[in-house]
Amino acid sequence: MCEFVNNGKHGRLDKCMKKLIKNLNDYGIETVACCCGHGWYPMTILIRENGVVRDVFSNAIIPRKRRFYVRDKDGIYYVPESLPMPLKWKERIMGAKHRRIE
Repeated sequence: MCEFVNNGKHGRLDKCMKKLIKNLNDYGIETVACCCGHGWYPMTILIRENGVVRDVFSNAIIPRKRRFYVRDKDGIYYVPESLPMPLKWKERIMGAKHRRIE
């Protein structure tokens, strides 16, 4: 599991994503949330462009203005709109045995 760092602005940030988020922000890209996935879910970086929030990797539009991540039955957070829903993630969300992303 990754360590969190306090980014001094809005709370916790996965330590492994700190440089990436800083670079995006330095280029004027407004990041609103991110998570490395911790081996359970895909990495997500949510950005805001023209008032619309979307995930950089899946290009999914997120219809919420806040609380972008939801918690699964085991307390792990993810962005449901970003999931392409292959069997591994679908089973994880629905309650099958733990299976890490390979």
